[in-house]
Amino acid sequence: MRIPRGSKGPVEPGWQFRHYDEAGIPAAFAGECNVGLLLGASGLVDIDIDCDEAADLAGRYLPRTDAVTGRTGHPRRHYWYRCPEITATKRYKAPRGQKILEVRAGAGVQTVVGPSTHPEGGVYDILEAEPAEVSAEELTAAVEALVGQVVALWGQTAEVVSRPIRRTRQVESPVDHKLILRAAGYVEQMSPSISGQHGHDALFAAACALVNGFGLSPAEAESILLVDFNPRCQPPWSERDIRRKVDQAGIVAHNEPLGYLRDRDDSILDGDFDVDAWMASGASPTTPAPVMIAAESSASTVVTRDVTDWSIPAGLLDVPGLIGDVMALNLSTCFKIQRELALASAIALQAVLCGPRIKDSRDARTNMYIIAVAATAAGKDHGRVVNRRILEAAGMSQYEGASRIGSEVGLIRHVEAYAGNVLLQIDEFGKVLRAMNNPRSAPYLAAIPGTLLELYSASSSSYRGTANADVALTKVMDHPTLTILGSTVAESLYKGLKRESITDGFVPRLLIFEGLDDPEDGPKRKVEVPEQLAYDVRQWAMSQAAGNVWGVADEVADGPGVNEVWANLAANIKDRSKGGDEVTRAVWSRVEQHAGKLAMIHAASRHGAVVKRVDRESAEWAASLSSHLASRLLHRVRERVAETEYGHQCNELLDWLKRQPGQSATMTAVARAFRGYRSDERKEIVKGLVEMNLIIAERDRGKGGGAVIRAVEGGWV
Repeated sequence: MRIPRGSKGPVEPGWQFRHYDEAGIPAAFAGECNVGLLLGASGLVDIDIDCDEAADLAGRYLPRTDAVTGRTGHPRRHYWYRCPEITATKRYKAPRGQKILEVRAGAGVQTVVGPSTHPEGGVYDILEAEPAEVSAEELTAAVEALVGQVVALWGQTAEVVSRPIRRTRQVESPVDHKLILRAAGYVEQMSPSISGQHGHDALFAAACALVNGFGLSPAEAESILLVDFNPRCQPPWSERDIRRKVDQAGIVAHNEPLGYLRDRDDSILDGDFDVDAWMASGASPTTPAPVMIAAESSASTVVTRDVTDWSIPAGLLDVPGLIGDVMALNLSTCFKIQRELALASAIALQAVLCGPRIKDSRDARTNMYIIAVAATAAGKDHGRVVNRRILEAAGMSQYEGASRIGSEVGLIRHVEAYAGNVLLQIDEFGKVLRAMNNPRSAPYLAAIPGTLLELYSASSSSYRGTANADVALTKVMDHPTLTILGSTVAESLYKGLKRESITDGFVPRLLIFEGLDDPEDGPKRKVEVPEQLAYDVRQWAMSQAAGNVWGVADEVADGPGVNEVWANLAANIKDRSKGGDEVTRAVWSRVEQHAGKLAMIHAASRHGAVVKRVDRESAEWAASLSSHLASRLLHRVRERVAETEYGHQCNELLDWLKRQPGQSATMTAVARAFRGYRSDERKEIVKGLVEMNLIIAERDRGKGGGAVIRAVEGGWV
């Protein structure tokens, strides 16, 4: 398939189904472009080698094949075979994240070949030789032997990550007209999308029926929605909105296997389609639940697996207006596709634009502390770059502050210098939490979380800092609206938490968004801000300068039905908190506050600087999102957060030990790594871990003969 030059990902709709005959190839690939080779239909398998050690050893372990390619500076990195038995992609990596190799195969999978150009420069080799034919058993055994030798050199244990194949439909002809007519007739029976009556859900239900139920291509699904569904909607959807819903339907997990409507008898499809029943069945985009993810092999055999999905439901990722436009810019330029993190950064930008300009009936402002969590090099920082470029393009760079917090005093002075309204985009936010929970932290660091807590609460009143002998040094700020967009890895965030950091109210005030562990590659384009987007952002500054006195906010009223949403949310919070422990009550106690802020942000995104009210749609979105984030936070807390200081110390040492070569270390190395603890404290921690059968302690049989500890199977304390 044709791929933009300098890119690795196809962008043309339906690329999975494109096939060219020899006569059509010159026209299809005219001009400058990269070339992608579709693997599933041809039975090709690409052993894609990621590390130098595997590249050096591959010739000794993999079956002989003349088809070996690479690119400038990285020769012999792709070993090609014909093996139709292998229909799924597998990735092999080490526990510390180093990629070893990838066995690329199956429907919907492609590899870039020469004479293409790599995104970082250099030219791919042209695949000219015929790939060797091998059995799945032979190739798998050879790959595992190669991986075993590499990890032995590293002193680690390999991990195999199977990637489910994207749900696609193998078609025998370009268009199956009978299937199209059946699908169109089915959609005509579905309830139309009506504003204020779960309109988004109705459109999403129709998109899912076409993409997953009938297995249609995106182009086919869009056409049916535009012709047979959209005319009945009130108001009709734009083509862009319909395309977005179709894309979401192709990405999210579904309870039913691919093609379940296509493969039913026609008589089953008679009668009206009940959207409410469909939502209640577990397919709701706003309810996290155990789901079935379908993967289709080249033989069209559906394989399913149970998962519990804690990602934000697809329906909540679709925000109209400014937030949606910022997300679109993010996802069209990113290195890794992280939709949830794109939403997080867009919310942060909208929050600081609203600043002290608007408030709700409870006098709350839109200041928020948002944390984007993802693995290293998984794309968690791209949102900060996009926000910065947008503010620069709008001539509003003054809205962005520093990227690090050096001390409590520095934080206060910094916020004051920006008149109380500023966006701090902070990398490695987990360090702030570690400073809060480490009793040995320097005072100027340990005080930062407490000051952040005070600034957050002061948005509806005023911040009055620490009393000083020199009264002039005591800082007073009216209605500070500090917004934070922090990023960190999960390990740094959750290992920095203790029970007290949750019950004291700081962590429940955070909105924590989690990225995918292994996201798809993005288009990797330069961030160029559309003029319309820069103009929309600029309107907030113009509006504020034109009418508002600083600290005097316009009240955004609650529209019809909003009080009912808040009442239902309050009842849900009471229900969730009933009988719960202190941690549960602390987390749910902030959900209503989060929902109020998010509702204003959602309404501002839709209506711009002239926003006057929060309607039911914004309130329902905010209530659903804040509840989902609270539920997930509690789930993570139960997994990772220690109940006591001693448990926290045990987790810290155990986590460090598992990152060491061979998951073992001498007591001398432990003393160096944990020099902040006294000798008797370290011994007590080691003793406890031995008693819990999480580590073993033994004498080093080497020359030194000192004590060595080694991790064994076990979870968190």
